[in-house]
Amino acid sequence: MSVNGGERVTDRYEVFPLPARQPDGSYLFRFFLHGWRYANSAAQERLGKLEPGEDLRIALELNNPVTGQEVQIQTADYHMIGWAPHYLVDDFANAMADGPGKYAARVVRLNPQPIPSKQRLLVELRCHWDQHQPMSGSDYQPLVA
Repeated sequence: MSVNGGERVTDRYEVFPLPARQPDGSYLFRFFLHGWRYANSAAQERLGKLEPGEDLRIALELNNPVTGQEVQIQTADYHMIGWAPHYLVDDFANAMADGPGKYAARVVRLNPQPIPSKQRLLVELRCHWDQHQPMSGSDYQPLVA
């Protein structure tokens, strides 16, 4: 449930896990790719050929017409295939600001169609921070104690 959000068609909320520090000091995020249906046809074709373990790139998009700032997910050969969930944008932007080598993304699983579109591609992103605690802002307070 923490990966797929336990989402139903009628839901207007998303459930996600609070990342824990890994033994190597990194934080591990797993999420389903958002917005892949809006990628161009060449990118969608490339998405369909992704293999588990394949490296992905992330890029900060500063002028998204819908939300402003977003984090793009790209293939190693620079096909923009979709976006990270919006609730991860601030933390991922923070990782990118720390410089190359502080983060790495890869394909975990490409689910065959006719899987629900929101569960097509499972991505894993590992970030290394010395001082930053992800999801520590006021937006991430638990609903129940």
